[in-house]
Amino acid sequence: MRSIRTSSLTLATVLVLAVAAPAAAGTKSAGFIAGFSYSNLNIQGSSGLDGRGSFAGGGVLDLGVNDKFGIRIEPTFVSKGAKATDRNAYFGSVDGVLFDLNYIDVPVLARFDLPSESKSSHGFALGGVAVGFATKQEAELSQGSQHETVDFGPVFSSIDVNLDLGLGLAVPMGANCWTFDGRAAIGVMNINNGGTVTFQGNPLVVPSTTTHTLGFRLLVTYLFALK
Repeated sequence: MRSIRTSSLTLATVLVLAVAAPAAAGTKSAGFIAGFSYSNLNIQGSSGLDGRGSFAGGGVLDLGVNDKFGIRIEPTFVSKGAKATDRNAYFGSVDGVLFDLNYIDVPVLARFDLPSESKSSHGFALGGVAVGFATKQEAELSQGSQHETVDFGPVFSSIDVNLDLGLGLAVPMGANCWTFDGRAAIGVMNINNGGTVTFQGNPLVVPSTTTHTLGFRLLVTYLFALK
């Protein structure tokens, strides 16, 4: 497991450096990003899933290639998961499951500024890939009046990969800038490897049912121009 995490982190680092290199000679800005994240899970053959809302926050590096195109790198803490209210979420013997999955997501996004006649603001589109590194993978299982938090690290992958697509508005403030965007984060990797967890002191088999993360985020960014 450690070797997989190390290899994935190395791959993500190489990806960031590869896409950042062409932008090195352009404009640069950095800042903070924060907002609301709504998450759910797409579990094959499962219904009765409710989404979860949470805070997302992190940092941003924006590398401008030219006056219309740039690259944004956004290491962000985000919580993912869902609440399963039906017994078919993975097991027929458990009444409900609340999945609590925390990640450090590292989106690498292309930014395309949209045409605008206004000097005070302009729209932009975002698109790219995010690699997520799990920091917590737990689920609260309930059976009757019994509730127990179970570690799902042994059965869930420590890595998640998302396709991120969004639209936003940039509002320059002198040399600095506010941005506001909404984006979808579509999981393209099955995070469930299947296996066994412990519930109420007994082994509980988790089937390797295909599971993808889904998310929608409303984010605000403040960028400082870098010299």
